[in-house]
Amino acid sequence: MAEIPSPPAEPSWRVNLPYETDAEGVRWLAEIKQGLHVALAAANYQPGCVQWVKRLKYYLQLEYTLTTEDRAYFAEILYRVVCTPDIGPHVMGYFAVECTNLLRKKKDLPSSYMVLEWRPLFDAILLLTAPKDPSKISLSSSAVAGAMGALVLHAQRFFAPESTAEILQTLLPRMNVHENSWFSLNKGLLFMFLPTATPPAPQSGALSTPPFYWISTAFSLWALARTSMSDAALFLDVFARLAEDQSSSPSNDAWTDDQVRNIFSAGLSCFSLPVGTGSNGNPAGAQAGRTPALNGGGVADSYSQKAAIDPFAKFIVWAARPTEVDNANTNILLRLNELIHAVETYYHPSNAGRWSYGLARFLQMLSYHFLRRLRQEAKEGCKTPAGERLTPAMRAEFVSILRPVVYLALFGKDSTSVHCIHNCLKYLAWIDPALILPGLLERIYPALESLTESHRTISCIGALYHVALPLFNRQHYPPGGTHLAALLDLVIPGIDVNDPSKTLNTLMFIRHAFSCVPIIDLTRSPAPILVSDCRMEEDGEEERAAANEECRLGTAMFAGWVERFLERTFAVIENLPQEHGQIKAKRSTETSVILLIQYTLDLLSQQTSPEIEAIALRKVKNFVSENVIPNATKAVGVICAVTGMPERRLATFVPLCHDQIMSELQHGAAANPTTSSSFPFGFAAMSDARLHWYQCILLNVVQQSGAEALKWKKELLEVARASVKLCQSRRGWKWATKLIRILAVNASSVFCLEARSVGKKLWANQAWQEISHLYWGETPENRLLDIEWHVPNDAEKALVLEFVQEFVDLAMSELKKLMTELEVASEQKRDKREISRDAQKWLSLLRNCVRGMTTLIPPTAAKASDVAGGRDPLMPDFDRSPLMVGYCFPPGTAAHDQVQAVRTEITSFLASVSQTLRRHAEDDTACITILLRCCTELLSDRGCSRATVEGVARGYNQSRDVVSEGKNIANRHTPRYVLIIKMTVIHLARLEYNAVCDCRTPAGQMDLLLELEHWSVASYAVIRKEAQRGLSTVLKSSPDAIKQLVFWRAVAILRSRGRLPVSGDTSTSAQPTEVESDRLKGALYLLKTSPLLRIGMTAYDRARGVLNGLSVAYTSDKKSIKKRWGILAKEILGRYQELAVSTAALPDAIMVAQKLAADSLDQAVLARNSKLVTEQAGKSRGEHSLMVNDLMETLKRPDIPMSYRTVLIKFLDAILRDDAPVPVSVTQYLLTNVNSEEVGIRQMCLKVLRRVLSIIKRRAKEAHESKCPSKVYTRRSTWKPSSVEAYIASGLTDIRSEAEWRNAKFIDNSVGWYCWPEEHKVRQGAAASPPDTIPYDDPESRASIDLLCTTLAGREFWEHFFVYRMQEAPGHSINPTEAAAGIAPTERFEHGAAQFYALAAMVLGPRIVLAPLSAKVNTILALDADAVRVPEKAEQRAVVEVISGLLAGCKYWSWDDVNALWTWSGKVLARGLSIADTETFQLWPPALRYAFSQRDPRRHLPLIRQLIATTGPADNATLPGATPTQTFFAESKILSVARVLLTTYAWRLGPLAMSLVPTYLSQLAHPYLLVRQNIGANLSALISARWVVNAPSVQDVMAASASASVGPHAGVLALDDQGASMVKSVVDTIQRLRMDVIHDSANAGGAGTSTDRTAHLALEYKNAAGTVLAWFVNALLNQPAAAQHAYFPLLLPEVLHMQVWGDVELQQSAQLAARSYANYPHPAQMVPGTLKMVLEAATAKPEATASATSAQIRWQMRFRVLPLLQVFYFRHLFLLPAQTTADVTHHVASVILADPHVEVRALASTTLAGLVRCSSDPAAMILELKERFTATLAALAPLATRRGGGARATAASAASGPVTAQIEPTAEELAAKVAKKHAAVLGLAALVQAFPYDVPPWMPDVLVALAKCVGDSVPIGPSVSKTFADFRRTHQDNWQTHLTAFDEDQRELLADLLISPSYYA
Repeated sequence: MAEIPSPPAEPSWRVNLPYETDAEGVRWLAEIKQGLHVALAAANYQPGCVQWVKRLKYYLQLEYTLTTEDRAYFAEILYRVVCTPDIGPHVMGYFAVECTNLLRKKKDLPSSYMVLEWRPLFDAILLLTAPKDPSKISLSSSAVAGAMGALVLHAQRFFAPESTAEILQTLLPRMNVHENSWFSLNKGLLFMFLPTATPPAPQSGALSTPPFYWISTAFSLWALARTSMSDAALFLDVFARLAEDQSSSPSNDAWTDDQVRNIFSAGLSCFSLPVGTGSNGNPAGAQAGRTPALNGGGVADSYSQKAAIDPFAKFIVWAARPTEVDNANTNILLRLNELIHAVETYYHPSNAGRWSYGLARFLQMLSYHFLRRLRQEAKEGCKTPAGERLTPAMRAEFVSILRPVVYLALFGKDSTSVHCIHNCLKYLAWIDPALILPGLLERIYPALESLTESHRTISCIGALYHVALPLFNRQHYPPGGTHLAALLDLVIPGIDVNDPSKTLNTLMFIRHAFSCVPIIDLTRSPAPILVSDCRMEEDGEEERAAANEECRLGTAMFAGWVERFLERTFAVIENLPQEHGQIKAKRSTETSVILLIQYTLDLLSQQTSPEIEAIALRKVKNFVSENVIPNATKAVGVICAVTGMPERRLATFVPLCHDQIMSELQHGAAANPTTSSSFPFGFAAMSDARLHWYQCILLNVVQQSGAEALKWKKELLEVARASVKLCQSRRGWKWATKLIRILAVNASSVFCLEARSVGKKLWANQAWQEISHLYWGETPENRLLDIEWHVPNDAEKALVLEFVQEFVDLAMSELKKLMTELEVASEQKRDKREISRDAQKWLSLLRNCVRGMTTLIPPTAAKASDVAGGRDPLMPDFDRSPLMVGYCFPPGTAAHDQVQAVRTEITSFLASVSQTLRRHAEDDTACITILLRCCTELLSDRGCSRATVEGVARGYNQSRDVVSEGKNIANRHTPRYVLIIKMTVIHLARLEYNAVCDCRTPAGQMDLLLELEHWSVASYAVIRKEAQRGLSTVLKSSPDAIKQLVFWRAVAILRSRGRLPVSGDTSTSAQPTEVESDRLKGALYLLKTSPLLRIGMTAYDRARGVLNGLSVAYTSDKKSIKKRWGILAKEILGRYQELAVSTAALPDAIMVAQKLAADSLDQAVLARNSKLVTEQAGKSRGEHSLMVNDLMETLKRPDIPMSYRTVLIKFLDAILRDDAPVPVSVTQYLLTNVNSEEVGIRQMCLKVLRRVLSIIKRRAKEAHESKCPSKVYTRRSTWKPSSVEAYIASGLTDIRSEAEWRNAKFIDNSVGWYCWPEEHKVRQGAAASPPDTIPYDDPESRASIDLLCTTLAGREFWEHFFVYRMQEAPGHSINPTEAAAGIAPTERFEHGAAQFYALAAMVLGPRIVLAPLSAKVNTILALDADAVRVPEKAEQRAVVEVISGLLAGCKYWSWDDVNALWTWSGKVLARGLSIADTETFQLWPPALRYAFSQRDPRRHLPLIRQLIATTGPADNATLPGATPTQTFFAESKILSVARVLLTTYAWRLGPLAMSLVPTYLSQLAHPYLLVRQNIGANLSALISARWVVNAPSVQDVMAASASASVGPHAGVLALDDQGASMVKSVVDTIQRLRMDVIHDSANAGGAGTSTDRTAHLALEYKNAAGTVLAWFVNALLNQPAAAQHAYFPLLLPEVLHMQVWGDVELQQSAQLAARSYANYPHPAQMVPGTLKMVLEAATAKPEATASATSAQIRWQMRFRVLPLLQVFYFRHLFLLPAQTTADVTHHVASVILADPHVEVRALASTTLAGLVRCSSDPAAMILELKERFTATLAALAPLATRRGGGARATAASAASGPVTAQIEPTAEELAAKVAKKHAAVLGLAALVQAFPYDVPPWMPDVLVALAKCVGDSVPIGPSVSKTFADFRRTHQDNWQTHLTAFDEDQRELLADLLISPSYYA
């Protein structure tokens, strides 16, 4: 570890707490270091290390800090434990999360501080992502894998520089595009591990420049395969991380212009925008608009789109460089400008769609990362060179680029997208407020003043609350404060009871606006005299002074505004629905509004001056005095509670409430006894409404009033005593007792008294208040917040003791009387209901007294060792002393002893009350419920619950993220009130820790806890659920000994099936009674609670106990018990992995821990702990063995229902351990029940049987490494082939003898396609083994192995096994409808069965399984019979699974065994494929893939030759006796099998695969559709399989990637001779057939023979064209499409011809293929050529001698090609050279726009508009086009006016000047003139259409020129009218702004065309 000094630490947040905390942290840290050291040395990972790490987590959560050195040591320890082999997945995942948290903050732990090894973590992740043993995948593997992935991303910055080369050497050779899942896995691992923070070690040669030499290789990998959204996300993420990490050293990545263009092109595709126009000129459907290459023809979900868009935006920002130092001329901001211009129209609300969120998210992340970079570079000590930082010019350019589209999207329809825009506005306002805020305000003011467009108003208010802080920050944006008064005035109507959404947004804005603005009327005092340096600068001093004065004068409206705000609040309260008062309505919209009103008013009260505060209090007092609204009682209470500061608030409301409550009580209010609400709104009777109104106000205003409540002690006590005494209604005494609790909590708790924008000292400074308007919007600059805390004083403590003594004694005395009355039957003078009502009242009083005592005394300081019995010996014995949180009475004081005695007395008393109620009132649910809650709070409550802490923490996180800039942004502006919430969270977290770690054991506690346990299994569901919740809460804060006690009692109930332990009970009933069922349900629920589930799953004896309990608690038929049983079983299966597994000690981790502890380890302590670990491991092994035996005994019982038995077998699967031998009883049971009659049992037993074989295999590897086949015949080799041709040829060389088999070097993995590693794994053929041996032998599992061999070698087992395998199709449910109709279920290949055969063949060898399996298969297929038998579908499936499994499992068989397998399986394959029908043939492709995957071709070469020997369809075209249907299906089967081989072996088949090409080409026009489709797919697979890179080394492939001449597409952009010959043959065939049809059609006369011949030729062409389309589409949509880049341009012209062919079906297929091709991302080298080809097709002219049909086809082709041109151009916008762009635009404007067909011209106009819009230099292009088209119009005289032109036509014609007499032109001349003028009009219309939401300076002239043609004849006039109609529609939103672009003459001329005519005109 490097010796680097720690960075200076900021002051801890704890300095703001009102009590000392440092000493505790020192003690904690020392204990954690020492304890973790001991646990590691003793190999006590669980619970030892886990508990110490949890304590470290608490330490950090409590805001204690670590030095850099300590943080590094802790992180390294956790990292090494995570990488430990065989560590439990639970421990691995937990440690990975905590290690990530330690590594996350770069400022706390610099990357140069330590070095971590990458290889151990890679090996650990590889086991999770690609386990050889499927049983290794646990129920939580996805969560563990996610934690490990996060760890890699944060740990990679600590990898050594040399690790980059090692990672590349490891993973690049594993790349193979022909195996999709393997390729994706290795790409993910490569870019996950490649370090982006640390430059790699220099490499020799050219690879050393730039330092990150692997960038070009990454781009090559990206280009290898079809681009998907996930691929884009992966590569964009690594490039973005690299750009950010190297922002301080841009030369390290040195992005080139080509790389940036590729990234922008990929990013553009990620938006999934609809592009192109259909035949009617309108946007095409989803098929045209989506990118099949990106998302498979569908729309990418928002998550995957977000995963790609976020890093794209991140890259743009962090890779941008100032122009002065941008040597590569990447011009990233220029590219961003082009991108935004290209997609701008999609941001308009009228163009909203599913792409809107992605576009809005892009803007948000762009601005977020720009602000992050800006702040990072502004920090002191920033490492980025000054010349590389963002400049003011770049900042302005960035905001200017985003500003137009942000304004457009502000009024979008999708709320999620609008929220992204709001966040974007917030970030832009912090970046450059002067550029973004004025324009935003210009849009906000009209929207707020409008009454008709609610969505615009809501969006603007939402934008306001996001930008409130930067807008009103006077230092950041001085003019912003001048808008405060106006905006506040305008938003007040937004508090609308009829529009909750608008109300919530309005309240959020008010809250944010005043978070840093004091509400003080500064006009009451003279204007302060400001010195020149007070917030002023020399430049703009006068403007600043004027703004300051305007802000000061604006504060005059604060008082009136507060009154208006309260009036709107009262209107909301008065209109609350009647149901608002009910508990069920807590989550209603109205409740959300009331809560936000409460929070907003609370903040306003904190910020107000005393004068305005008095106005607010008077306003509220008048309202509550004049109204009583029963359904708004609670709402008014919380409003009163937050109005004003405590002193004035109490003075206003306490006298009022006191008088009113006392008056009501004197007049008999609440005198009628009730136990529930009788009022329909959820309150008491209407006569008590006024009483409850003031009760609610009083108890709310007293909350958190601090010492001010003492001034009103007399009144408050009088109200409390009178209410308790006189109230008989439930609501009355409930709120009366609640008032007592609130008074006690207020007097005894520590809390913040204020949350103002400045500290208490500054707020009290009158001089500061007078100039506070200069400091609006400012936030605390450091962590010293100067908070005013409430800390109980002596008078308050005395008051609490008085309350406790008085009311506890009162409650207990009254309850004693009632309990006595219940006990003595003769004294029951009253009805039990009356007694119950009184008991509820006094229990409620006692409960509230208990809740008011929670912070009087601290928990008992004790260690876990002080708790007698039941403690896990391996559990750390850390100090559990309570943290300092400001308790009232410390230990050792008389008051402490007094309170402790009261608690003890209450504990004993409640236990006796519970016992009495159990005996005499067990059915009194209301009374018992209150009792249970009282018991829960007494035993668990210590001032704060975990739910409370988490709720406040969520509120803090939400407030911080909304109001401040966001996460990971330096120097965030966080308002002080948010930071005070953070301090509250810290304080509450300390309270919650004390409650959780409490070890108190007062007298009577166990009795009371057992009472809770009794009620948890009671007969009444209401009581049972309440007790269960309470007991779970209590156990969370109880020692493990108590948890174990309750756990074993619950297990005992399960074991007894709920029976009561009554002596003499001889009941043998199988079905439990009702009481027993209730007890059983209660016990099942208890064991599922988190405390008991955790305690049960941390030791094998307890896990065994609960499993045994479950195994007997199944007898009840009740659905509720079955449900609870299943839930608990599922939880146990999910948590079983948490059981500790013994793992050896880690020397490296121990060494780091020793450095951390900084002292030597006590050897005696180590020896004692090591002994405990050893003993516990032995005990665990014994308990595990007993658990298995117990489970087996249970499974043997015949009375267990099948559903329960299935779950018990799942338990068996879970508890089998790899480090324990397989018991023979387990094997016996599985072998017996795998042939059970129950399908569920069979499937589970087969799964566990596979696990048994896997365990035997693994144990055999470890036990006999020298004899294990996988070790003996596998070695590492440095062999490399001399050439790829030689390597492929060697893989297709037949092995003909045992010697050749033994000497062969099999390469089974995917190595070699991309490049060869330095060494790789090779396997040799196995030698024959002695007859009495098996390949994998585990001596400790010998009995199980012998049983497996004996059973599986016999035919009896397989007879039964196949009977059931040949029954219903497994693995999926049966469709009831199909079953009712007699339709058999679809057969599916089951991989599990094939895996079983493969494992049996591999572990036990061919001697055991081959003979019986082959005999059974021979019988099914009747291979030895003369007649061909066609087995049933299920029988065929069974055969397929056998043959697949045996071929996959023969890897280590000898030559003789493999040869025999080849011979036999060849017969099976031939027979099986020949008899397969349309359904059963679907079983063969997955089976063959499973058998041949990851295998050297030579292992099954005879079978491959056999399957591929049938050359093609022609050989089977005329089978004797075959029907046409049978013939074409047989041909399809042959083709499908060939494709399976081609896709499985791909490049390794080589010449063998290419031998099929002639046959396929000869059958292009095959008559059957399915055959043609298969031929096309096979041709695609053949060509893809020919692609191989096969570089000799990693260095070679990287050098090729970096080479400009070779590049990433080496070998695929040019055709070799074989490929050129093949594609030429196809194209010639298609062209010949097409021309034959055309010529024959042209020469056709009236004879029938000629017509028949034409139809035959047309059908032949259609068939051949369909085959080519199948090839074309399969190549585009399947991997690797890059292999066919060179073929696409040769096939595309013919595909374009197919689009306009006479056959509709062929047209549709060709159009889909063409659209897919246009959307497909092309390499940059291909783009100009492809675009040129498309342009040529778009301008194709008919030959002079062509027929009319040919001419018709030509113009239709031009019409069809233009949409493809639009799509292709847009998709490859950033890959187009400048000259190509100019050529395309010129061609469209001058050639295509002049097409003689009007349809083509119209579509060309739309195309030209898109080209102009996407141009990189639109100004020059527009100027040129404008001059050309206007000149054309000027040169052409006005044409004849169309009929009905009217005034518009007349005016326009008059404007064009006088018309001179001309000679009438001919029809041809007139048509040419019309076409020419129409082209000019459409050209100008395209310019207007290119900017649909803006009016550039040149546009008015263009519109005037178009207006002159409005009266022309068709098609000119209608085109002009349509242009103006579209212009009016798209510009109407901001028409008043756009109108300023026109001068007076232009407005007058265009008035009729641009203003919609009135109906009355």
